[in-house]
Amino acid sequence: MSNQVTRRDFLKTTGAAAVAATVATGATIAAASEVDWADEADVVILGTGCAGLSAACTVGLEELGTCLVLEAAPEELSGGNSKVSGQYIFCPSSVEGAIAYQTELNLPYVVEPELVRAWAEEIVENVDWLEENCGANMHDFRNNAEYPEVVCADEAFSYLHEGKNQNKAVWLMMKALADSFNTKFYYEARGIDLITNEAGEVIGVTCEDGRNFKANKGVLLACGGYEQDEELMQLYSPIGMAHTFGKGSYFNRGDGIKMAQRLGAKLWHMNSMSGNLLGIKILSKDDPHALTWPSFGYSSCKSQDFIYVDSKGDRFTNERLGYLQRHGMVFRSGTWAHIDLPTGAWCIFGQALYDAESLFKPSNYTTYTEAIKGIETNDEGLEAGIIVKCETIADIAAATGIDEAKLQKTIEVYNGYAAAGEDLEYQREKPRNAFAQRTDLPGHEDDVVKLQACELPPIEPPYYVVELCPTLLNTQGGPKRGVGGEVLNMDEKPIPRLYAAGEMGCIYAYRYNIGGNLSEAISSGRIAARSIAKLDPVA
Repeated sequence: MSNQVTRRDFLKTTGAAAVAATVATGATIAAASEVDWADEADVVILGTGCAGLSAACTVGLEELGTCLVLEAAPEELSGGNSKVSGQYIFCPSSVEGAIAYQTELNLPYVVEPELVRAWAEEIVENVDWLEENCGANMHDFRNNAEYPEVVCADEAFSYLHEGKNQNKAVWLMMKALADSFNTKFYYEARGIDLITNEAGEVIGVTCEDGRNFKANKGVLLACGGYEQDEELMQLYSPIGMAHTFGKGSYFNRGDGIKMAQRLGAKLWHMNSMSGNLLGIKILSKDDPHALTWPSFGYSSCKSQDFIYVDSKGDRFTNERLGYLQRHGMVFRSGTWAHIDLPTGAWCIFGQALYDAESLFKPSNYTTYTEAIKGIETNDEGLEAGIIVKCETIADIAAATGIDEAKLQKTIEVYNGYAAAGEDLEYQREKPRNAFAQRTDLPGHEDDVVKLQACELPPIEPPYYVVELCPTLLNTQGGPKRGVGGEVLNMDEKPIPRLYAAGEMGCIYAYRYNIGGNLSEAISSGRIAARSIAKLDPVA
C-alpha cells in the first residue's frame, strides 16, 4: 500500500531524532526581558486533548484573560488520546458517591482525601458543562458502573453524546468551542523545556524548533502520558509488560513528565496504566507501533476457529479473556491485575474466521485519524504480509519460527477439545464468573460477568497466522498535582506557576471507570485554568 505513512515518517516530521541533542539537563533560567519570545499569553497550554481544550474553553467562557495552545503533532494528527477515545464521559450523580466509588477503585493505593474530593467536585459537573457550553446531547449509555460490585456503583454513570461512541464527538465540540474564542493554536510546536526566572517561577516554554512562548501567569502541561516513549515504558511499566506499545496518540512521549522532572516534580502513579491487550499491526509489518485490536475473540461468535500461541508454540490464555477484561485487567488471585501476555505471540486461525470478519477492528489512533490510511480488510492484510496464508503446519512453522512438531501437537490437542466440546486447558467457551459478584446493590442483583458460550470449531487448513503485539491504551502517571492542579515538588510544595491536567498525573492510582480519563481531562483542565487565572502576572 504505497500511500501508507508510517509512524516513523510522522516522527521524522517533528524532528524526534534531534530531541536527545536539544533537551537540556535543567530548565532554562532567564529574565523575561532576555528571551526572544515568539508569542505570549496569560496561560500557555501544552496539548490539544480535552484537558488542554477544556482549559482554553474555560479561559474564554469565564473571561480569564488570554491563552495559547502548543501542540507537538501536525494539525491533522492533533487531539491526543482524547480525539480517538470512545468519547464516554464518566459523571457520577453525586460528589460523595464519586468519592466513595473512586476511593475503593484506588485501593489498596491511597490518594489524599482532599485530592479525591477536588476531583469529585468538578467531575460531577461535566455533563451539565458540556450540554450548556458545547451543545452536547448526553445520554446515559447504561445505568450501571464498570465495577458494579463496588460501593456507590449505583451512582457511577457514564454518558455519550447522542448515545454514540467512537466518533470524536466530544473532542470536536470542545475544539469548536475553543475556536469560537479565537484561541491561538501552534501545531508542530513540541515543548521540550520550561523557562524559569531567577525566583524559580515558570515563565515560558521552549519548543523543539527553538521558539519560545511566554506565559504571563502560568504554564499548563496537558500533553498526555508516556506510552510511546520506550525508555519511560522500560522504567515504569509493570514487570512482564516489556515491548508493550500504546494504541493512542503517537505523540504521547512523556514530554510533560520530563519537563516537570527537571524542575524537581514529584511523580506518582507511574505504574498505573490501562493495558495489557493484544493488538495487530495495521500499517506495515515492520512498524510495531501502528496497532489495532483484533475484532475476533472478544464479543463475536461468528467464528471461533482460532488459537493464540507463544513463541514456543504453547497456548497461553483463554483466547476470549478479553471478554472479561476491564481496561486490560482481569480478576485473578483475589485482585485485579493486567492480563499476562508473552513477548512474541501468534494467532493461528482458519478460513471460517478469515471469511467471517476483518481482524482489523477500528479501535485505535491509526483508524480514527483520517490522515493515516491503515489496513482495513483481511485481504489487505494478506497483501501487506501482516497475515500469512499457510497450507500446512510446516508453513506455519516457517512463518513464525516455531517448532513444527510443537505446533502439530498444540493444534491436535485443541482440535480434540473442539471435538469433545470442552476446552480442558482454559475453558474458553465455558461461561464463568469473573469474580464473586456483589448482589446487594439496588438494580444489580442479577449482574454477572461471564463469557458468552460458543461452539469450538476445529482449526483446519488452509491456515492463517498473524503476529500479536501487547498493547495498552494509556498511562496515568506523571507529576503529582495539588487540589488546584498545581505541580508539586518532592517536598509536596507547588512549583511556582506550573500546572498539569489530564491523564498525565491524575488521581487514578489503580482502577478507574469507563470514561474516567476523558471526563477527568475536561474537569482538571477547568480547575487548572481557573487556578492560573487567579495569579498576578509575573513581574
